[in-house]
Amino acid sequence: MARAPGMTAAARMPDPGLRLLPVLLALLVGAGGCRGDGDLSSLGLRYEAPRGMTYLADAPFSREASGGAIRGRRASFSGGLSLEVLEGLSVPLGMPTDELLPALGLVLPGRVMDRRQGQLGLGPCVRVELKDEDLRTMIYAVPLGGMRTLVVQYQAPSSAYGSGSAAVERSLGTLARLPPG
Repeated sequence: MARAPGMTAAARMPDPGLRLLPVLLALLVGAGGCRGDGDLSSLGLRYEAPRGMTYLADAPFSREASGGAIRGRRASFSGGLSLEVLEGLSVPLGMPTDELLPALGLVLPGRVMDRRQGQLGLGPCVRVELKDEDLRTMIYAVPLGGMRTLVVQYQAPSSAYGSGSAAVERSLGTLARLPPG
């Protein structure tokens, strides 16, 4: 290989730190992807969030509900998405919406636009959609058995809600229970 005038052999060699950069980036992306792309072991679930909704963190929480304090664990994602597993609560799906949301400890602005019962891979569910001025909210409640309830909540401005809610609903097909242990 011809070298430029004044260039030494050492100058042609890339900096050793730069050679490691692609490897380090792959490791960082891979480590972040493992947690946010599937394994929500702290919730006992496997879930692949929609593209662009990146896993941020999960943490325990407690809040007041119509039946008293409830506790659980919440996984938060960018873009207004969260998954919560409520402990000690199994919500009847036939419960009226004005009782269902307070039973889940949810106080959300807006009026109910739609409510449907359906089926996810995890089992039967209820889906509630609310609208308040420019804010839209979609909630899925899924009894997990053993006095546990999964609550999926997506909230976004009306301008982003259509495509975001469709992506979240498609991603719900990836929800699965992790084996115990």
